[in-house]
Amino acid sequence: MRFSASFAVRFLGCFAAGSCLFAIAIGRMCGPVPTLRSIEKLRLIHMPNITPARSDEKLSFLDTESGRSMPVNLPPGETVEWASCSAWQDEQGQRQIVGRWKSRSGDGAEKLVNEFGLARFSFPEGKPLNRIPLEINPKSTPCWYPGTTAKILYSASDGGLYRFSFESSRSADADAEGCDTRPQPIVWKVAPPGEAERSVRISDPVWPENQAFGGLLFVSLSMQTYEGDHLEWTLPRIWWLRLDREGAAIEAAGPLMTDDPVSDVNVKDRFPCPIRMRDGRCRIAFLSHHPEQSSWDLRIAPIGFDGSGIPRVDRDATRVVVEHCSLVPPVFSADARWLYFHSASAAPGQTHRTPVPDEPARTSGSSIAPTMSRL
Repeated sequence: MRFSASFAVRFLGCFAAGSCLFAIAIGRMCGPVPTLRSIEKLRLIHMPNITPARSDEKLSFLDTESGRSMPVNLPPGETVEWASCSAWQDEQGQRQIVGRWKSRSGDGAEKLVNEFGLARFSFPEGKPLNRIPLEINPKSTPCWYPGTTAKILYSASDGGLYRFSFESSRSADADAEGCDTRPQPIVWKVAPPGEAERSVRISDPVWPENQAFGGLLFVSLSMQTYEGDHLEWTLPRIWWLRLDREGAAIEAAGPLMTDDPVSDVNVKDRFPCPIRMRDGRCRIAFLSHHPEQSSWDLRIAPIGFDGSGIPRVDRDATRVVVEHCSLVPPVFSADARWLYFHSASAAPGQTHRTPVPDEPARTSGSSIAPTMSRL
């Protein structure tokens, strides 16, 4: 009996120790468990000043409901450009921001860039969470994967799409905290447009949270095609992409716009901004440029879906809401009543807004006189 009791004590002790070690191993494998997070569609902080940042320029976001600018206090010598704010917040009311990060040293004109890459900070607290040096620089605003995990997708200067998990990564080379050690390229499961996968350049990714868009990603895309016996890059157009369940590969893609191949061959489209309106309709804002123009037009159009959920926009149904815009992403207000943009006619960095028209135009030539206000 004494032997049995001693054996039981030893067995329970070994079992407890083994369970503890197993829990530690699983914890390191899966990364830290995030605090309770929730999607909050309150006056979402949308639009930073997305102009090339000076070393002394502060990062700030625009509250699209109040029009108030909200700065982020970054550590000295660090700048963040093309920043994006999470749609979710934790139980302490903190969101997260991710953007293209630079670390500088020196004074005044002598300041030098030491490192660049991605950085993640809490918001509005401004606590540094990650700094990830990269060899290939991000070139546009990252978008967050749907859900509440700190995971982003971004376009890089090589024209590719990349994903990066800051937590709960399944990558074989993730660190002990579950954070990727390097970006993972988004690959093509289907034949890419153009002549080869390397002949595609993608930028301006946007991933709507609203299920009305069927989980589709919207991007600006250009490709290489043959003109006679040599390859030429097409101008960027808006495309939709469908990723696989892991968000790691493109399994379907197509152009969003139904174009006239003759009259629209020289038109550039950038910065898609899709939204589901309060009445349930889906619309998209974007910037468009014709070679005869010196600046960009802000356009808006209804999005239709076919029986398989493929989105379509008739270019003839697009409507110019503001002319003479700078090449800065437009943003809808949280209630979809306003469109925020940067004017090419005003001082650089100033944000303006215009009301969203109730109905799309019947022809692309009919535009409204914009009611523009500066914030």
